[in-house]
Amino acid sequence: MIRENHLIKQKDTALKLGISKERVDHIINLLGFQNFYVRWVPQKLADEMKVERVTVSRELLGHFEKG
Repeated sequence: MIRENHLIKQKDTALKLGISKERVDHIINLLGFQNFYVRWVPQKLADEMKVERVTVSRELLGHFEKG
């Protein structure tokens, strides 16, 4: 449900599944998600995201060293 709708609330998820909000929170943590500014996002970066962060960081470092 979180992957389909990143804006879904724990309360709504609990109601749809018929379980407590605490249980939903526990399951979400087991799946490796955390709430970040009202969106559920994976805690760990995908490999592509890591490569992109390294690339951008190197570009910014290059700009910093030049100027």
